[in-house]
Amino acid sequence: MKKVILTLAAVALMGVANAQLFVGADLGFSMNKGNRTVTTTTSGSSSELSADLPKTIDFGIYPKIGYQLNDRMSFGAIFGFGLNKTTDFTADDILKENYEYSVKAPRWEVCPFFRYNVFNFGAFTMFAELQVPIYGQSGTEEEKYHDKVQNIDVTNTWDAPKTFGFGVQIVPGLSYNLNEHFSFDLYCNLIALGFRTEKVTVTRENGGVTNEGVDKTTDFGLGINSLPNSSLQIGFNYKF
Repeated sequence: MKKVILTLAAVALMGVANAQLFVGADLGFSMNKGNRTVTTTTSGSSSELSADLPKTIDFGIYPKIGYQLNDRMSFGAIFGFGLNKTTDFTADDILKENYEYSVKAPRWEVCPFFRYNVFNFGAFTMFAELQVPIYGQSGTEEEKYHDKVQNIDVTNTWDAPKTFGFGVQIVPGLSYNLNEHFSFDLYCNLIALGFRTEKVTVTRENGGVTNEGVDKTTDFGLGINSLPNSSLQIGFNYKF
């Protein structure tokens, strides 16, 4: 048994020694905005009101490093940073005007991965990547408005909910080999398969009283993805 273990360890070390080092980065971006129109009809006459829906912008950059063992297999890790900002311009009562509520939530991620190239056709390679994302997110909430009663501008800021989570997922993708050193990746997070467990902590202080709420959720199924939040993700690699 000892000989078998030593043999397997030697094979693994030889594989890593002959592996090619590569570095790269993945980029993710998404934006969502719109408007809502409400039409009211009374006694044959109608009036129309329009308001902006909350606008969300999500951006992330994810440097990575890894080793290509052979034409089929590679492994490594991704170290990510991103920022999500959601802004709502809708007033919540008639005493306020120019109301703006926003959440800025920076996030981080560490994600070991193992990639298997399913098949090649020319310069293109279709792959499946096993990922184990570990991530966290925290930030600030802010509201700004003009108080019409006191005729003053008001700004309130407090901590946003804190998130910590991890998961396991398989993400399909397509790689294009520009030459022997450079390649480009396209991930389709929309059809990722896996699970994710997440903990969200909300802390509020009011009059010397602190309230803390904790939500724990677990997701499993098709389309599970932690970070980035965009459905499609692009990246590049440089192989030494």
